[in-house]
Amino acid sequence: MRVIVDGTIYGRQRYGGINTFFNEVLPRIARYDHTRVDLLVPGQCRGVPPGPPVHWIARDFIGPRTGLSWRLDERLEPIIESFKLGVFGLWAKTRSEAVFQSTYFTSLPVSVPHVAMAYDMNHELFPELYADPQGIWLRKRYPEYLRAATRIIAISNTTRRHVEHYYGIPHELIDVVPPGVDTSRFFLDTQDDHFDRLRGGLGIERPYILFVGGRWHYKNFPLLLEAMGRLSGHTGLTLVVAGAPWDEREVAQFTSHRLFRTIRLVVHPDDDLLRLLYSFAAGFAFPSLSEGFGIPLLEAMACGAPVIASDTDVFREVAGEAAIYFNATDADALAQAIERCLDERTRAQYRERGLAQVAKYSWESTAAQTRAVYEKVLNM
Repeated sequence: MRVIVDGTIYGRQRYGGINTFFNEVLPRIARYDHTRVDLLVPGQCRGVPPGPPVHWIARDFIGPRTGLSWRLDERLEPIIESFKLGVFGLWAKTRSEAVFQSTYFTSLPVSVPHVAMAYDMNHELFPELYADPQGIWLRKRYPEYLRAATRIIAISNTTRRHVEHYYGIPHELIDVVPPGVDTSRFFLDTQDDHFDRLRGGLGIERPYILFVGGRWHYKNFPLLLEAMGRLSGHTGLTLVVAGAPWDEREVAQFTSHRLFRTIRLVVHPDDDLLRLLYSFAAGFAFPSLSEGFGIPLLEAMACGAPVIASDTDVFREVAGEAAIYFNATDADALAQAIERCLDERTRAQYRERGLAQVAKYSWESTAAQTRAVYEKVLNM
């Protein structure tokens, strides 16, 4: 089996669930007998692609821009992109037992077996949030990309149902392969001296509620701020935010918030630091209106952090009975859910539930199931 993966996502973003999925899965697949994984790597990467045993191939053998004129480059860029995919498609046809997998909505214009990824359907659930040029492109390209595939991998049963509902793609063409978690990196750390790294280096004090990831529209971050504002005065809770630096819009919007001075922002923590943040948190808040899966749920449960999650189908699918759920539009409900985590017995109960739930997931299983989809495609 030869798996040819278009790593275009690494040119688009530095971090994210898609990066994590392929960074974990591709090396594991490449270690199978009689399996080679070729990754088409963009010329300018924002993210870090997986290395050996994954083989790198330069994706941008022709530069996307001439530098002569931005108008000329804007017109030439899609033409050059189509040409490159055509070249890789012809090359893929010469490889025996080849399967093409895109990380982000690309397809080869030749009849090579294709596997597409369905991550989430937020652009269909909340179309009003996707009215900018990128959103318009996404809503047009997503169904084209999925319908061109031989088979589709959906990262949750909820996403699978959404793909069927919105695009009418038959159920039998969609395989559900959930992400996993690496418990050698994410585990419950109970050594109090390790908390000194948070206190001394970052000024974090306990108790705190942890938020991890993006903060844009459907992530529902303002609701968390509102809920925390109702609690901070009488609970002593602070909010720790792990993710990107504040952008200009957030600074303008949130700096006047009375809670803002008590927020601790940790910019893009590595896995070791993130493990500590999860492990010592009074609770992990995940207020998103919707997700395709929610990898931070697994990381939090693996580190023993009680999970406070929006009451959505996908979060109930992922976390089961191991989360405290709340109405994603109700700040009072979120505040009450957070306050429950201040009780030690409640924290212990959800910690144990989370550790039991997360044991159902592993990247080894994700890789095995993904490779099984490739085998299925080659036998169709």
